Amino acid sequence: MTEQQGKERFLQVKDRLRVRLFDLCSKEEQEDAAYRPVGCGYAMAAWLSDADDPQKAGLVCIPGSGKAREEAVRLVLQTALENSVREAPAQLRRLREVLRHVLEVQDAGAASPHGTETEDDTAEGGAAEEGPAELYVLSGRTPQFGAAALFYPDTAAWIAQKVGGDYYVLPSSVHEVLILPDDGRQDAAELAVLVREINRAMVSPAERLGDRVLFYSMARQTLEVAAALDGQADEPTA
Repeated sequence: MTEQQGKERFLQVKDRLRVRLFDLCSKEEQEDAAYRPVGCGYAMAAWLSDADDPQKAGLVCIPGSGKAREEAVRLVLQTALENSVREAPAQLRRLREVLRHVLEVQDAGAASPHGTETEDDTAEGGAAEEGPAELYVLSGRTPQFGAAALFYPDTAAWIAQKVGGDYYVLPSSVHEVLILPDDGRQDAAELAVLVREINRAMVSPAERLGDRVLFYSMARQTLEVAAALDGQADEPTA
């Protein structure tokens, strides 16, 4: 593909570009994939969405090498991120509200676009209530690959403001992560064991984000790995 053909192809698909998160520790290398590390063992990759034909969706691959490829990857990722932030802004909801909504939809027999609204927090406003630590769900406003919202610009700090301080991140899947405010009673190692157990029981290998727990410090304004069991064998059961 010539440089001109590449530019024409980009213009054709740029509105369909989105970002997704993947685990650098366990991903299967895909040659020429457009991605960049974002920290904590994760990378942000450009994804070509296709609502009409999901079979045409997939990671964006950019062949070549050198500065020309680096610039192409930068442009594609920046466009994909801007599209995702605009079309699927970060959304923070209480887990109990999410579960209640799921049960209400199941009871109704089918989801309705005008059904019961759950209480949520989005980047447009609304604050989480103060109180005992409880789990929150972070995703994009659209469900697919919503875990990437954690690495949207300024989202990690925004979450701290909403939940009132430091917090743990429990990677649930590529579609969402769980946020647990730090009340001083949590143990990161125990949380990592919980993440691993849930991964094994409920999350397909292709959708896992590793057996680790992250921690956000409001004072340091950093998101770091607090505990990880990546690559460790499960403990034998009696």
